[in-house]
Amino acid sequence: MIFIVPKWCSLRLVGNSKVVKLTMFMPFIGYLILFNNEIINYFSLSRNALGLEPVITEGASFDRLYQLYFGLMLVGVASTLFSIFCPSIVKANEDEYRYYEKELFSMTNKRIAQITDSLTKTVTENEKIQLQTQTDNYNRALSNAHQQRYSGNVVADEVYTVAEKYKKEATANILNMEWSFRVKSMLELRMAITALYGVGFLILLYPSANVFFRVCSIVWGKVWG
Repeated sequence: MIFIVPKWCSLRLVGNSKVVKLTMFMPFIGYLILFNNEIINYFSLSRNALGLEPVITEGASFDRLYQLYFGLMLVGVASTLFSIFCPSIVKANEDEYRYYEKELFSMTNKRIAQITDSLTKTVTENEKIQLQTQTDNYNRALSNAHQQRYSGNVVADEVYTVAEKYKKEATANILNMEWSFRVKSMLELRMAITALYGVGFLILLYPSANVFFRVCSIVWGKVWG
């Protein structure tokens, strides 16, 4: 089975969650969990529910406490990495369509230059050629519209309308290239964040699943035993 590393837009579903963001404070408040008597007593409440000996329950309670701590810690580290390294356009937009909607109709020559300059430093040679082609199409939109007029394909009153159409098409292609590159950038970092989230959530899930099955086992024994 081939493991597919989630793109930044997929990690955003978890990383932008307000609840998950709170785990970033885990390194600072972890001692409150490990050394708080009220929390320890809370975990010990399962003694009566499960019908276990106090010694067994105490050990199990501390195990669940440590699992909670380390699970939250791993999720917190993943959230911190996501917050620092996730591309800003991904964090600020739910998907590429929302990004296009924001940028497409408010694009300026300066903004186009910023995007193309940034991408040119990081994309492949083939992508640079495609990017340069779209940049040229944007910059030459008006002259291309005039050429269409001289060819008889566009009337004089429609030149600027056609030029704006050419600009929007070129802009959309440039934005698409930027989004596609950003969501797939930093592969190793996305792998690390995915692993931290996965292991952290599994650790957090295990105590609850364990208690659930043990309670079900006791109930089953009382009903059918």
